[in-house]
Amino acid sequence: MNRSLATFLAADNRPEGTMSYTELHGFLFAVACCPVSIEPLEWLTQVFNNEDASFADEDEAEQIMRGIADIYNEIYDELQEGEALLPECCKVLTPAIANLDEAATLSAWSCGFLTGHEWLADTWEQDIPESLDDELGSCLMMLFFFASRELADSFCRNSGNESLTLEELATLAVENFEQAMVSYAFIGASIRQLLPASDVEGDD
Repeated sequence: MNRSLATFLAADNRPEGTMSYTELHGFLFAVACCPVSIEPLEWLTQVFNNEDASFADEDEAEQIMRGIADIYNEIYDELQEGEALLPECCKVLTPAIANLDEAATLSAWSCGFLTGHEWLADTWEQDIPESLDDELGSCLMMLFFFASRELADSFCRNSGNESLTLEELATLAVENFEQAMVSYAFIGASIRQLLPASDVEGDD
């Protein structure tokens, strides 16, 4: 864990809405899986809610930006190896429903992922093959699940199984979470392979 980065992000003089350290991991996972390449200057502004990060000086700016880039590169390298894992800073709690607590790190990761996917949703929706649409929806339900109690309740109400409790659905989400990460990454890579090279690189 990069403690200096975590401390910087949590400092009182950061802009309101700045991502936490664990939230950042979820956000960068969504960015790294995107079918279209996103330039760092685009996604870095999202980390600080499109506000000035209030760096003390150029050295601090360089250190923090390098720390954020290192997380992205680590996630990207894992994806290239066919892996998708929760970071060490994200601890899955027992019972599974405890991960809906706002202080839970899995909830923070899911919040960051939700922010990232919604920010990039157009790049998925306009190019995803119909054959992968249902699978993407299932992945998103798992990966969004712990972002908020309200969202989890909505998933439970609309599950199509009236006997399924929120606690049971939370357990299913935990059990299938990392597999959903793998599937999400696979779908993003599959869409990328279908796109013209200029679209993948984000060229106009």
